[in-house]
Formats: sequence, structure tokens, C-alpha cells
Amino acid sequence: KHELKYFELRNLLLTGDRQRGSLRLMKWRIRDDSLLKLWADPGCDGGFPPAVVKAFRKHIQRIDGATDTRDFGGRFERLKHDRSHQSSMRLDRRWRLILEFEGRGAEQTAVIVGIEDYHRRER
Repeated sequence: KHELKYFELRNLLLTGDRQRGSLRLMKWRIRDDSLLKLWADPGCDGGFPPAVVKAFRKHIQRIDGATDTRDFGGRFERLKHDRSHQSSMRLDRRWRLILEFEGRGAEQTAVIVGIEDYHRRER
């Protein structure tokens, strides 16, 4: 069985033009090594409930096939106040996938920052 090391996966995410037919796909990367492992290793649950892991991987597939943020779906929202530089995608009622964006237009990259428990955030 051939296994890619995590830094090789990271390099795959950071390099090359991404296209689907004539559409240019959005670039993305995972900032956190534990989330990279959660995405890359089917046996890893990262300490999250199975439904959250499944939703995380499904959302990564959605991001991977996106041409821009409009393809992220209805569970995507920009955060407010001191977190206005971040966005989230709902994994379930409790858990959120946190994203940041680098660059603009065709050079924009979605950066997956973390998974947070929405109900444990200090307000």
C-alpha cells in the first residue's frame, strides 16, 4: 500500500493549476496538521464524533470541487465582529469548520483553520 506523507499531501494542495474542464477550481489548503491527518487518514477520527468526521470530509470534497465560495452551499457564512476575517461551514448543530481566505479573485485560497464547538465559544 502506497501512503503519502502529510508534507507530500500539503505540497499537492499548494501546487499546480486546478481545473475541472474549462472551469478554474478554487485553491485550498489545510493549515492544521491534525486536520490534515483527519482528512487523509480514513482510520483517524481526531476525537470527533463519527458524524462530524463524515461531514468534515464531505465539506472538504465540496471545497475541492468549488470554483468560488458560492459553491460551498447554504451552510457557509461569514463570521462577525472580531472574527470578520473568518468564515464557517456548519458540520452539524454543534460543530463548525472554520476557514480563512488568502488572496483575491482567481488567486484566492481557502484555508481550513479548524473545527470548533460552536456552543463552547466564549461570547
